[in-house]
Amino acid sequence: MDKSQSSVNPMNSDMCWAQKELRWVQRAYPKRAPQVQ
Repeated sequence: MDKSQSSVNPMNSDMCWAQKELRWVQRAYPKRAPQVQ
């Protein structure tokens, strides 16, 4: 396992995943998802 990956802030990576998920949701449901910039 890569040591640098373990030291990454879990909150940071979780936020990154959330942003990607949010973009996917906006693409799938553009009328229902809130517009976030």
